[in-house]
Formats: sequence, structure tokens, C-alpha cells
Amino acid sequence: KIIKKEHARVDWNESSETIDKKIKAYYPWPVAHTYLGEKYIRIWDSEVLLGNGEGNRPGRVVSVCKEGVIVKCKEGKIALKGIQPEGKKEMLATDFARGNKLEGRLFS
Repeated sequence: KIIKKEHARVDWNESSETIDKKIKAYYPWPVAHTYLGEKYIRIWDSEVLLGNGEGNRPGRVVSVCKEGVIVKCKEGKIALKGIQPEGKKEMLATDFARGNKLEGRLFS
């Protein structure tokens, strides 16, 4: 099967384990990606976290902490660690969060 860029789009309705595996599998190409509003965001690194992020929609940013940007998945939570916002260089997700109010926002 030929891998295409669209295969690497993150589906937040999957489990945190599945999303984490996809992020690792699609590095360095085609790189897992998502959208924050209209902004295209590549995801370079992540980590599955314990807990469920109760009461949140899949794709919702639950919090920002030293582990990264914490996002609710259909099952579980994931910490986004390394990202590349559209038009920017690769950076730590926590650095991106400092300049953008992410908590409560929705990745799609």
C-alpha cells in the first residue's frame, strides 16, 4: 500500500495508543498532522498518558504542563511534545503553548 500524506492526519476519535503509534510510524515522512482552527500543525513527538481526560471531546486540549500539550482522545489522553506549526520551525509543544492560548481549544 502506498502511503499518502492524508493517511497521516490524526483522528482524535481513535485511542491515545493508536494515535501515538501513528505519530511515531509517520516520522520522518509524511509526518502526522492535525489542525488547530485553520492552522496546519505537524506532530513530531508524543507520549501516551494515564487517565481519560473525562468530560472532554476528543481533540480538546485538556491542559498544558511540563509533559506537553495534553489532548483528549476517544480513549485516553496524549501529550504532544514536538510540533511544527504552519510556517514555523519545529518546536516543543510547550513553547508553542506559551504564545497561544491552547487550553480548551479543539484540534481537528
